[in-house]
Amino acid sequence: MNALRILVADDEAGMRHGVMRALRGLSVRLPDVDATVGVEVEEVASGEEALARVDVQPPDILLLDHKMTGMSGLDVLHALQQRGSEFLTIMITAFATIESAVQATKCGAFDFIAKPFTPDELRGVIRKAAEHLTAQRRARELAEENRRVRFDFI
Repeated sequence: MNALRILVADDEAGMRHGVMRALRGLSVRLPDVDATVGVEVEEVASGEEALARVDVQPPDILLLDHKMTGMSGLDVLHALQQRGSEFLTIMITAFATIESAVQATKCGAFDFIAKPFTPDELRGVIRKAAEHLTAQRRARELAEENRRVRFDFI
């Protein structure tokens, strides 16, 4: 993994700009693979744009606003579930409730962060997601290697 691709989908330009500033120059240490990766951040202003961007180039992590005009974050999550997307989604919202967090998690969200959040809180959630993503990918590689070894043995 050369760089983590992060897509920010939020209808508030100020929030997108703040996230971009907070993540600019971030490097994430991945101890499981003994590596450090940087981040590349892109932004979109709607759920529809997020789905279109995901179709062209899926991110590693999607930061998705819960309440957007047009397609909501949950609508986007439902669409992504049907597509079988393999990246992690972190919901961001100013309307943080236990119910909305549970609903987002049931729809496939990896994590949930309430607005307003500090840059350090955001970076912490990104680090946790990056470590999880790395562990998932490593587990898939090991499973594939195990399958190949068994096939070769037989």
